Amino acid sequence: MTDDVTGTEDNTSAPVSGAKVNRREFVSRVLARTDAPRGAALPVIEATLSEFLSALEAGERVSIPGFGRASLANVRETDKGEVLSIRIRKMPEAESEAEVTDALAPDIT
Repeated sequence: MTDDVTGTEDNTSAPVSGAKVNRREFVSRVLARTDAPRGAALPVIEATLSEFLSALEAGERVSIPGFGRASLANVRETDKGEVLSIRIRKMPEAESEAEVTDALAPDIT
């Protein structure tokens, strides 16, 4: 399968290469998937990542349709800081984009 943003092959069974994605590149990739202006999207991206980490550190399991379930597997201290091991169980592909949208939409009933 080819990634829509990078145009590269998505080989999920291959081990991680160790390549790093910095903040600027990550934000650029997110913006490439949306029509949101950078100024409006940046605070949302940062708040989302902050809340994700806060929930994991509080011992909560984070479940996001279209992404998967994440939980904090291990925390250890090193001389360079805390190392968090996050376990992510990828959920099966949604049958349609509408399923993910419906799951993320606020309940207004």
